[in-house]
Amino acid sequence: MALKMSDIAKMAKVSRSAVSLALNNKPGISDETRKKIFKVIEESGYTPLRKRKKGGLRRQAVLDLIMVSDKKGILNRNYASLPFFDTLVADLTQNVSGFGGKLQITTISSENLKEEILELKASVKAAIVLATDLDEKQVTFINENLKHVVFLDTYYENIDADFVSINNKQGAYLAGKYIAEKGYTDIGYVASNKIISNFLY
Repeated sequence: MALKMSDIAKMAKVSRSAVSLALNNKPGISDETRKKIFKVIEESGYTPLRKRKKGGLRRQAVLDLIMVSDKKGILNRNYASLPFFDTLVADLTQNVSGFGGKLQITTISSENLKEEILELKASVKAAIVLATDLDEKQVTFINENLKHVVFLDTYYENIDADFVSINNKQGAYLAGKYIAEKGYTDIGYVASNKIISNFLY
């Protein structure tokens, strides 16, 4: 049975996103971790999934995952250590690889968003933008300057774009139902210190 990225992560005792960052030659992990991952890869004979065509390997299609970092927001440059982002990066890498493509991870700063998006404009053919901390103007700018873009973890009804967001109403209902069924009465509430658009739905 072919090894998966999750198998390499377990063998190296690291997260799946750390394996993804190593394979994509991206920052976010230490040199020691990177060496450990590649040692496991070498010893196990793991190779990322690639679809073949007659005459050799097919040229890989590249999908960009653009992470917009905000110092005061939920998404910062330490995203790889957070469970949600770890799962997102690892699963996207595995699935894109499974279709014969390559996931390219780019982290840009919200403070320099316009400049960095314009720099990416010529090279990005298709992108998923993790837009957790982005406001309406920032999403509009990205949508106008990048082709074939999907925004994750936010939604603005006035923007004609593709969004994938969380159903927070259902999530809150299910959480409340679970708490009530368990009979808990001493209940705490943890809130973000920043208003984010998808928290309003």
